[in-house]
Amino acid sequence: MSEDAESRVFSLDAELLRTLIDKLPVMVFMKDAIELRFEFINRAGENLLGRSREELIGRTDRELFAPLVAAAFEARDRGTLAPSRTIEVTEEPISTSAGVRWLRTTKMSIGDESGGGRHLLAISEDITADRELARALVRAEGALRDVQRRDAMGQLAAGIVHDFDNQLSVILSKAEAAMAGLTAGDPLRIDLAEVARAGRQCADLTRRLLALACGGAAAPRIVDLNDVIFGMERMLRRLVGENIQLSTDLTQKLWTVSADPSALEQVLVSLVLNARDAMPGGGALVIKTTNVELDEAFMQRHPDAMRGPHVLLAVSDTGHGIDQETMARVSEPFFTTKAPQMGTGLGLWSVRDIVRRRGGTVLLTSELGTGTTVKVYVPRADGRPTPPNAGVPPEFLPALGDETILLVEEEELLLRVVCGVLRRHGYTVLGARGPGEALLLSEQHAGTIDLLVTDVVMPLLSGPQLAERLLCTRPAMKVVFTSGYTPDAIERHGLPGSRFVLVQKPFSTSTLTRKIREALEFVGS
Repeated sequence: MSEDAESRVFSLDAELLRTLIDKLPVMVFMKDAIELRFEFINRAGENLLGRSREELIGRTDRELFAPLVAAAFEARDRGTLAPSRTIEVTEEPISTSAGVRWLRTTKMSIGDESGGGRHLLAISEDITADRELARALVRAEGALRDVQRRDAMGQLAAGIVHDFDNQLSVILSKAEAAMAGLTAGDPLRIDLAEVARAGRQCADLTRRLLALACGGAAAPRIVDLNDVIFGMERMLRRLVGENIQLSTDLTQKLWTVSADPSALEQVLVSLVLNARDAMPGGGALVIKTTNVELDEAFMQRHPDAMRGPHVLLAVSDTGHGIDQETMARVSEPFFTTKAPQMGTGLGLWSVRDIVRRRGGTVLLTSELGTGTTVKVYVPRADGRPTPPNAGVPPEFLPALGDETILLVEEEELLLRVVCGVLRRHGYTVLGARGPGEALLLSEQHAGTIDLLVTDVVMPLLSGPQLAERLLCTRPAMKVVFTSGYTPDAIERHGLPGSRFVLVQKPFSTSTLTRKIREALEFVGS
């Protein structure tokens, strides 16, 4: 081969090599070993950096990048060249016209060892998308763990609520039984009524804990907030103690709201207790209600609020106040400034959650050394206040009976109490401490069983599953479920809503006997 022909072959090879390198989807560049100036960069490098070859060739990193970044690049380059070796940088950021990109780079020394013919060759892969994907996977794994943890907490909460509701049912039933033997003006009867009220508030709190963990909501009705405050005033005065002066400023002809009365009681108790704790040395506490119209200007200051007529509940104290740093966190669940075992941090968070569910807004104003005011805005509802038993036919009210009831309850104390209550109302009661015992009693009982009263959540066999088995042999039997769960949760166990009556735990004697009459007389078989 002639010298010219050989030269052409090598020239074609170099051109082919350049074309091939330009087609590579990764950045390839070369620098000289002395001043580390760019000698070559392929098209992928141009596209990645957002700079043309003319802008890059002949320049150093110090002329192209920020000083700290350029210094880091140069240090790695020098480390590659002396002594000659290959290094891999798994992740390094670089500023480009498209923003910060992350590269995985391999750098190596090529050429002779004399120094004059040596060069730095680097191949960089853009791993930004892979890195974001990896981070997204980490976030997804974290979110999955959070969901699993919340699910476990939900199951734990459901178990705690179930056991706690059983004990509350005993307390409420016993309190009601004790009240029945006392005259209306007896101070002990008044105290027992407050015990029952506190028990119902505890029941509402457990239902809200269960709703937080598993979903669900309470049924609202038309309420006069002043009536709620009047009914709780005596108890609230006892809660705050003698060193705090409690006063009320209640607007006459207050608009009504749509809410669960027990939820409003919880709001009041939480706000009053927080105010009390802010005044350990005593002070003044004012509960105020009024009618307000929230206008456009108010909404601009508070975007979460709804325009229109609202009822305002304001609770003000003369306590030590709250600093701005704490104010920014007071609505977080479990955040508390109280010492351990003195508070959970759920009080104000629970208030906000209750009010938000009714479309309302909670605002907090405070100054250190002056005091705090919490304002609760609840949208106005049309209509007159609904009494607790409004719409309940007389036949539904507690009444005596002579039917036979199969009662299934695992909590032995509650089983004994409810058996005693029902027998005093004239019923024949077969008490079973679980599904297996209930099936055996049904098999052994030769007479009619008119009603099954069973808990929903039980091991081995759920209440609905037990009912389905018993209804196969006793199709005329009616069913009452006792549970802290909502009716739709029970329907998911497999029974249609027309076949049963639900008694929410915890229940009082009057609630249970009323629901039993409802099931026996009005539920279709």
